[in-house]
Amino acid sequence: MAIHPPGQLSDAKFHVTSPGHKSVGEVTLKGAMTDGRKAMCDWINAGTVGNRPRRNLTIVEIVRGGKGKSYTYFDGFPVRYTFPRISTDPSVPLVEEVSIKPIRFDR
Repeated sequence: MAIHPPGQLSDAKFHVTSPGHKSVGEVTLKGAMTDGRKAMCDWINAGTVGNRPRRNLTIVEIVRGGKGKSYTYFDGFPVRYTFPRISTDPSVPLVEEVSIKPIRFDR
């Protein structure tokens, strides 16, 4: 995708280079399956029936001894989901991966 200077028309559907907006690539979340992920599952399922519901997301880094940086992503939608590898060994965690394409972000 070509990057165009502010004020110049882009070949993209969304003008991500407008002044004051920061563009971003895909964001991939990877981790263990948890019970509190119902909203994420509903969001992914909505995309499988042809809807592309956009949502704003805030992701906070987890760091030892304090609070990490916070990132806010706007108008994102899921583009890829990787189902966890299932094992007969109960000590192996179920790790899933979700990739989200936000249109812009703010720090």
